[in-house]
Amino acid sequence: MKKVFFSFLGFAAMVCLICGTVFADYNNVTIYVNDKVVQSSQPGVVINDTTFVPVRIVSETLGCTVEWNEAEQCVTITKENIILNMTIGSVNVTDGTDAVYQLPEAPFVLNDSVTMVPVRFVSEKLGMSVKWDETSTTVFINSDSSYNNITNLPVYYKASFEDKLTNIINYNFNGDFYQAQAIIGLVTDSEIESARIINPIGLAEFYTQKETTERNIQLMANGLPNEIEQQLADTRAYLDNAINLYNQGLYYEAADALSDFYLYRTIPALVDEYNQLVSDIKEQINYLPYRTLNDIRKMVENGDYYGAYARVNAFLEQGNLSDDVRNTAEILRGEIEDEIAAYERSQEVVGYRYVTNVANAVNFRQKPSASSTIITTIPYGTRIGYVEDANSEYARVKYDNMYGYVAKFYLSNYSPPKQYSAVRYVWRSGAVEMLDQPRSGAGIILTLAAETPVGLVEIVSDTYARVDYDGNQGYIRRDQLVLSVQ
Repeated sequence: MKKVFFSFLGFAAMVCLICGTVFADYNNVTIYVNDKVVQSSQPGVVINDTTFVPVRIVSETLGCTVEWNEAEQCVTITKENIILNMTIGSVNVTDGTDAVYQLPEAPFVLNDSVTMVPVRFVSEKLGMSVKWDETSTTVFINSDSSYNNITNLPVYYKASFEDKLTNIINYNFNGDFYQAQAIIGLVTDSEIESARIINPIGLAEFYTQKETTERNIQLMANGLPNEIEQQLADTRAYLDNAINLYNQGLYYEAADALSDFYLYRTIPALVDEYNQLVSDIKEQINYLPYRTLNDIRKMVENGDYYGAYARVNAFLEQGNLSDDVRNTAEILRGEIEDEIAAYERSQEVVGYRYVTNVANAVNFRQKPSASSTIITTIPYGTRIGYVEDANSEYARVKYDNMYGYVAKFYLSNYSPPKQYSAVRYVWRSGAVEMLDQPRSGAGIILTLAAETPVGLVEIVSDTYARVDYDGNQGYIRRDQLVLSVQ
């Protein structure tokens, strides 16, 4: 099962959630009302130097009633004879009279559920004092005693704790576990107790990070890779798999293999390698149509005209070809059509030849060359269709409904005899060699002793005769044969 790691964006989001940082000046603002901390699932926030608090919790803590008009997106706060009407997205506030007040920032709905209103405006309209402490990011409503005694309050340690927690998370994320351990040692008991009251989520994460730090330090003490090193090794293997596919020419598969790269642990060097590989894959994929056309050209060069024609037609049926690629393919198709026409003209048999000058069979080749692939062999004496001379040494012929090439040395206009018609004797002066072809340097079939009788099949030239010995036929020099041994 593939192990997936959080990306930098996911890591940043985690830090924001734990330490109260969203897209605002301050997040996770603590709220004191009447010298008591207000317990709320949604803390206050500061946006553009304006502190916002959840309207219902704060207002009800202050002894107000709150009504919400969904149709008009309007919230009404009432306390005794004081009425405040605020509309989401509007800086205008009315109080049931003709008076209109201007808010520093408009109310808004957070997370589609919590209505946030400017705390100073609402509190002062309700006759409450409001004080702000930036160090602890705390708003004090009607809580002068708590404000004056702030250095003894849990919130005073909040900022320090969260800064340390952020550093611990960063060090653990980057594999600097000894640095994280050092910061953990600086967290005080007062900060822990403060977090237990003010930031329980952050405290839980602190203990999770502490456990991560200790676990990895133990791994390193045992001489094992820490978790970050293991994750980077997984990323290395992930990249190597894509590189292997790329090297095999499987470019689309390589691209697919890289689709979730950023779910893996990365470092700049691996990101650079990933970006270069993506660039190379794109280049190869863009070149693939031209590579296909080159493959089709090779098919033509190898004489596979009909296969090439079918493939170029299938290629042109693709709908995603560029104009340049399509024009190139259409020109190639025209060239293949010309090759097919010439090829079909060349298939007409204009005469017949017979296989001769070979002991048993001649090679039937794919091309007019001694190094060309052998299609099959054609037995001695076989009649084959003659198409044309391919060059000075080979003729194009038709045999068994196949077209190929045979060396002209082995072809005759006349059907050679297959049975001997007379007897001759090997010259008495010594043994002679029976050859597989009537020419010097040919292969030796067997050696015949002096005075051995052989059947004379045919005089093939001034130098050689075809003979039969015990069912084996081959060639012996004529000057090594005599009429008798008497």
